[in-house]
Amino acid sequence: MALGDDEPPRESRLRLVLRLGLACFFVVAGVLHFVRPTVYVQVVPPSLPWPLALVYLSGALEIVGGCAVIPVR
Repeated sequence: MALGDDEPPRESRLRLVLRLGLACFFVVAGVLHFVRPTVYVQVVPPSLPWPLALVYLSGALEIVGGCAVIPVR
């Protein structure tokens, strides 16, 4: 990379695309916890209390995790 060249190397662009893809995956999955909670409630083990609350909590945490991997420049 030459001095003054603002374009990132190819590897950096690939990592950026992969991180954005991962972020989108997590955010969409997290939103789906709120849109279709019954699908997720069905997979919560019966031994855990408050399955709907746990689905909402895990959805919120997935959204936060997805936002956390978005690269900041």
